[in-house]
Amino acid sequence: MKLLIFFYLLLAWSNQTYAQISGADLLNEDNRVQIYHPHLKAYHTAYNYSGQWDIDGDGVKDSILFVGNGGAHAYYHLRTVLSSNDEQYDFPFLSIDMPYLVEGTLADPPTFGFEVRDFNHDGAKDIRIVLDSYSLGVSEEWKSRDVKTKDIVVSMADGKPLLVDHSNYNK
Repeated sequence: MKLLIFFYLLLAWSNQTYAQISGADLLNEDNRVQIYHPHLKAYHTAYNYSGQWDIDGDGVKDSILFVGNGGAHAYYHLRTVLSSNDEQYDFPFLSIDMPYLVEGTLADPPTFGFEVRDFNHDGAKDIRIVLDSYSLGVSEEWKSRDVKTKDIVVSMADGKPLLVDHSNYNK
């Protein structure tokens, strides 16, 4: 009987423990880091893809992170730090729940994650993010700049963020 109780408690403990591990955690183990949020005075999970791509066209690889909001169902917003000007750019409205690098291997558009490619053929890599239906969506400011869908390409060439609707590259 004691053995049966032990296994029951072990099973209950393991279900509680592993219920908090997301698919993003398991698949992106190598990119997962903890960063400190000074306003909340807490650590949040982020996924660090820094040093892999040159997104501003200066020949030096830049920093790309997806920073978690710390919620029970975490969303991760895009953050870039450019080597050309050492500026940090946060895009809180570009939040996804699975910060997977998909590299164009899945459906087009990808149903989750992000993709890094030179979409506009300017020599610098761009970041494509497809927001899911729960994301905040595109801000009114960017809608006024012809970004209409949740399939967005972020270009950082010349050190300035430019958001373009991915459909513009299919014309």
